[in-house]
Amino acid sequence: MIAYKKSSLDKVQVLRKAKSWFRHRLLSNEQFQAVENQFANPFYTPNIFVKIGLFLFALFLISSAIGLYTITFSNLIGNSDSNTFFNFSSLLFTVVCFAILELLIKNPDKQLYNSGIDEALLYLGISFFFSALVSIFKVFDTSFLENVGVFIIMCPFLFFAAARYADRLITIFFTLCIYTVLFLLILKLGAIAKLIMPFCFMVVSVVIYEISEKYKSKEELRFWTECFATLQSVALMLFYLAGNYFVIREASIEYFGLQIPKGGDIPLAFFFYLFTAVVPLLYIFWGLRKKQKLQLWVGLVLVAASILTFKYYFSLGHPEITLTIVGAVMMLLAYFSIRYLKSPKHGITFDEDEDESEYLNSNTEAIIIAQNMSAQPDGVDMNTNAEGFGGGSSGGGGAGSSY
Repeated sequence: MIAYKKSSLDKVQVLRKAKSWFRHRLLSNEQFQAVENQFANPFYTPNIFVKIGLFLFALFLISSAIGLYTITFSNLIGNSDSNTFFNFSSLLFTVVCFAILELLIKNPDKQLYNSGIDEALLYLGISFFFSALVSIFKVFDTSFLENVGVFIIMCPFLFFAAARYADRLITIFFTLCIYTVLFLLILKLGAIAKLIMPFCFMVVSVVIYEISEKYKSKEELRFWTECFATLQSVALMLFYLAGNYFVIREASIEYFGLQIPKGGDIPLAFFFYLFTAVVPLLYIFWGLRKKQKLQLWVGLVLVAASILTFKYYFSLGHPEITLTIVGAVMMLLAYFSIRYLKSPKHGITFDEDEDESEYLNSNTEAIIIAQNMSAQPDGVDMNTNAEGFGGGSSGGGGAGSSY
């Protein structure tokens, strides 16, 4: 399924783990060099600045090719078939982008992996396909409710792209596409939709999270670990947004025509107030209790979202003063937390987190030990120790003729 060689991806993961151990002084420089030589990275993955440059350069080249193509063939087609020409061209460039991407990944001399060029081709290929669907389904000539077909077709396409290239951004698009399909289908139910919509989103979020939790630790799926973590992050955030008071109130007004009288409120307002305030705190407690960094970070981000929600509806005036005070409190809290956690407390520390990949934890140590044991100097008798003893037979207790 995955486009990259699995053996090459394993080398990348082993090197990543070895670098982490080297930074923590668990490997000597000689040991790390031996591992680095044995598991040389076969991919071309430049630093972030070169990656951005290559991404922009690839966009420029593809844009130039599209411009040249359009100038050359649009005059031959004429205006009468402009829509057909656009659809054909979009699908053609989708195929071209993915074909070039596959060739660059399979190139034995320099295999691209997160280089900027491959990502530009991937994102553009998906964009061209989506543009063709928008044109075919005439999205701009129909109501929003009638466009569910576009997203239903995009779901398997995005799933294939995320699985084939293990890309986290495409994984996010795939997850959002699922929620969009769910939203559009429920919206067709009419009046009952506004009652069940939030709870349907919550249930789907729980299902996505649990499925990701079940499969992310499987060794055969180790190359998609980051994609599963991305799925879980999106599911946690959308579970919260499904019950966030601001989202519920504004969506009810926008999509369900809810009229809220002055001084009135939405149905189940108290539940959504409580949900908005409590869920981020539960995420933080969950992350600290289970030592789960993902839940902790998501909870901290959503605490800010909760504060902004309540601030929007219950402002005390002078927002600049409020934000300054809140910022100062958060900086002090961060400062004292960092100092407190310099030494691990209850299994929690401010130090850099280790890579918790099950595959790496179970295999990397054995690989590195085997590599270093196999690197013994030539000509050394392993039966003779440094003090010069040895020579006994198995039955003589060491009392051979050379004792």
